[in-house]
Amino acid sequence: MTVLINNQQNSHPINSNRLEKIGALLLETLEQKNSELSIVCVTDETIAELNAQYRNKKGPTNVLSFSMQEGEFTHLRQNMLGDVIISVDTVLREAKEFKISFEHRFIFLLIHGILHLLGFDHETNENDADQMEQKTQKLFSMIEKSPLMMSPEIAEKKIHELSNQVKYHQNLYYKESQPEISDTEFDRLFDELIMLENSFPEFVLPDSPTSRVGSDLDNTFQTITHAKPMLSLDKCYTISELQDWATKTTKKAGMPVTFILDEKIDGVSIVLTYKNGLLVQAATRGNGIEGNDVTDNAKTIASIPLKLTSPVSLTVRGEIFIKRSVFDTIERSEGIAYDSPRNLAAGAIRRKTSRETAKIPLTIFVYDIVDGINLPSDDHFNLRKYLQKLGFKLNPQTNYFENADKNFSSCIEKATLCRNERDYEIDGLVIKVSEQKARDILGMTGRFPRWAMAYKFESPQATTEIEGIDIQIGRLGRITPVARLKPVRVGGAEITNATLHNQDYINEIGIAIGDQVRISRRGDVIPAVEAVLKKNENNNPIWQMPTNCKSCNTELVRDGGHHFCENDQCPERTKAALIHFAGKSGMDIENLGPKTVETLISLQLVQKMEDIFTFEPESLKGEEGFKEKKIAAIKRGIEESKKKPFETVLAALGIKNLGIGLIKLLIKSGIDSFDVLIDLAEKKDTERFVAIKGIEKNIATSLIESFQNPNILQTIAVFKKIGLQTISTQKLETNTISQTMSGQRWCITGQFEYFKPRSKAGQEIEKRGGVVVGSVSKKTSHLLAGEKAGSKLKKAQALGIKIVSEETFLDWIK
Repeated sequence: MTVLINNQQNSHPINSNRLEKIGALLLETLEQKNSELSIVCVTDETIAELNAQYRNKKGPTNVLSFSMQEGEFTHLRQNMLGDVIISVDTVLREAKEFKISFEHRFIFLLIHGILHLLGFDHETNENDADQMEQKTQKLFSMIEKSPLMMSPEIAEKKIHELSNQVKYHQNLYYKESQPEISDTEFDRLFDELIMLENSFPEFVLPDSPTSRVGSDLDNTFQTITHAKPMLSLDKCYTISELQDWATKTTKKAGMPVTFILDEKIDGVSIVLTYKNGLLVQAATRGNGIEGNDVTDNAKTIASIPLKLTSPVSLTVRGEIFIKRSVFDTIERSEGIAYDSPRNLAAGAIRRKTSRETAKIPLTIFVYDIVDGINLPSDDHFNLRKYLQKLGFKLNPQTNYFENADKNFSSCIEKATLCRNERDYEIDGLVIKVSEQKARDILGMTGRFPRWAMAYKFESPQATTEIEGIDIQIGRLGRITPVARLKPVRVGGAEITNATLHNQDYINEIGIAIGDQVRISRRGDVIPAVEAVLKKNENNNPIWQMPTNCKSCNTELVRDGGHHFCENDQCPERTKAALIHFAGKSGMDIENLGPKTVETLISLQLVQKMEDIFTFEPESLKGEEGFKEKKIAAIKRGIEESKKKPFETVLAALGIKNLGIGLIKLLIKSGIDSFDVLIDLAEKKDTERFVAIKGIEKNIATSLIESFQNPNILQTIAVFKKIGLQTISTQKLETNTISQTMSGQRWCITGQFEYFKPRSKAGQEIEKRGGVVVGSVSKKTSHLLAGEKAGSKLKKAQALGIKIVSEETFLDWIK
């Protein structure tokens, strides 16, 4: 598109550069990207002459439009939209009369004039008049909110502020692996900075973060220089934007091109270099120019081949990530709530020792060849088959388009619907040109390649008010502020609370009670406050963390970005520990959910874990909501839980660092009872623990301290007395149960009558040697399908996978 500015007056200064960009933005929004527009600024005298000549009207007017698509001008270029002529003298008078700025009145008239060029006629067509008014208001609102309307002074200040914000969040994301805002919110900050810099290039800072990608460089690792820069990707948020980019890219390439469409894995970028078929280097993205050498750590990842099937030399790029199912298992076993799979993966690949990295089951999808010798093809889609032959793991969810005319809609809609079914996090799609020749022609900017585009998923969002801020105390003492919200629906769910993470997060956004805020469901699940839209009318200050615990009045201790209550007898910590003990991550006692546990605590029937097994359920008679049937169900659930295996009992205690994964290591090494654990703690035998592969000295010390704690020893003594399992029978079970499902890969979906929760079915499969996976693929051998099975059942049927009902499965395991 072309916007020509012709200033023929001296009554008021005109910023031609900014006006040109405003005109271009209006044409783009009105889908006139191939049109040419002329904006002429004149005096009252000039516009009066034109008004008399072409409209037979005396005197000046504010705006005139001359279309080049009709009448005497049709012989001119077809893409020439026309002239919008504005009297600056009249604009000055009207702005004063309406008590608005000159810029606002000028832009309003410019929009009015452009709509006339597009055929709208408010004088003779009532319907056009209504549409014209609506479009004018909508377009004016868009321009008014854009950086183009800022004064230079405000723009310069805003550029400094945004640059600092972007650098801060880049550091949190890439280096600290502790992001405080969503990807969508970061993209908005970044895009706003780019738009401001484009509008006011004179204020671009020498070290602007838009001139390079974010950095995850860590000075504890050796720094290497990438042979080819690892750039970020340009982004779009709509299918029409993507289609438009594909069309333009094909045109700029000057040759037929094909497109590869991949899922955008939310992980950690890595570059792998092989010489003569052997892995010689693995490096993080770093700042795009330099990265960290993490070769030793990368070698612990099973899906990274150390030796290729052919002695070739090449460099590939990929994305390291943690599967959702693995992430959930790690959280349950360790009793720690990590921020996200991506952050855990980023931290794992940069652990100080490869032994520490090996503890986290990372995986990788390789997606591109950066460089290579004697490659069999210059088409990247064909090279993917070559990568598979060499032994690399690639994402099977890849689409291939023959040309830019192919509609992306169906693939994007499918990916959006299926993203939550994947066993890994995706935050969008990546579309790339397949032909290397076309990539070379298209080249790259200082920030991103011109031959690739990222389509970003948008998190569901809404606006609401913060009615209050409460604090939650976890069983390990971590304090989390939570916003109490005016109820609002987001992504199909009613949201009344949202996490505020910690004091740093609150300070950054500037949150106070009464503020109007924008909230989202990150990953379509977790409610979070993203930004303050309007400050409260009561001048409430930014909320501050209390100095003492609200529950026990112990002074809070700050560790990193979080506050902790270190009193292990704190009532709120005790409540959280009891809820955990009875809940699904603990003993999974049926009919003893969080609300019931809170009632037992308030009635002083339960104060310690062992009290759950010793209190009399009949004591609940007469309490609201506790009829005989429910009391009987609670009693039955407690009795059934006494049969739970030793591993479950040990994990339910909620001891720091002692999750299911570590418990399995202990049992395999012979530390398979409370008596053995207590004996080792009495002897302070750290060497016995450290001798187990995967247990460091600090973990050993922590375990010894825990099993010397009088409160824990008392709880264990009661457990023994009432008949809980205090010795592992895992080895015996493995030997006595026939491994009939060995080599089978099972997926479980739907609702079940007997297996509640569904994880019970998974345990039965694992006992018999089978593997439980989170999603259906060609490698899946069986699908255990209950009621309302949904899309997994359809996919399994399409792939010819054996479908097993709950009834049949019960027959098999009996």
